[in-house]
Amino acid sequence: MQPRFVLKNIIKGGKCPQWSCSADNIASARLAEKIGFIKLSDVLTLTIENTSATL
Repeated sequence: MQPRFVLKNIIKGGKCPQWSCSADNIASARLAEKIGFIKLSDVLTLTIENTSATL
């Protein structure tokens, strides 16, 4: 199925499609732009690992 077709159907269904990928995933970002997504922002995600067994 064509990505643009899927995107249009999502919008027709009243949904707001979103796309996310890692900053280093250039191919994914380019595909998103190619099918009509517009970059709005960068998001920084942090993961804090639990190093203590008793929190």
